[in-house]
Amino acid sequence: MKPTQIAELIANIKASFVSFFSILMFVAMGVGVFSGIFWSSPALQTAADKVFNEGNLHHFQVVYPYGLTNDDVAKLSALPDVDDVEAGYQAIQDYESDNGSFCVKLQTMGRNIDELIALRRIPAFKLTDINKL
Repeated sequence: MKPTQIAELIANIKASFVSFFSILMFVAMGVGVFSGIFWSSPALQTAADKVFNEGNLHHFQVVYPYGLTNDDVAKLSALPDVDDVEAGYQAIQDYESDNGSFCVKLQTMGRNIDELIALRRIPAFKLTDINKL
């Protein structure tokens, strides 16, 4: 840039300093928001991975409508980077009461996986308590 252009730029900025400053602040806020979004993703991923590993939580769940056999569990255990495999059962049932119908899901808990969840107290729930919902 020529010296006269620089002098004219500075003169224009001085003449409308409030407008220049507000545009500068909008740009700074945009950069800040972008930086926060950009850097929070790896931090959240690292924190979630730490919780999964410390609590021995399951990383994925294999569900098959007709059930898995012991051979299927053995094949899953043989996969690389698989530390533990547990089989469980679940049932989904519709329950009808005077207050309406509800969908109830019953699921077994493993003994080795999801230790963090197993250490917490699971609230006692009777089938008759659904009527109070």
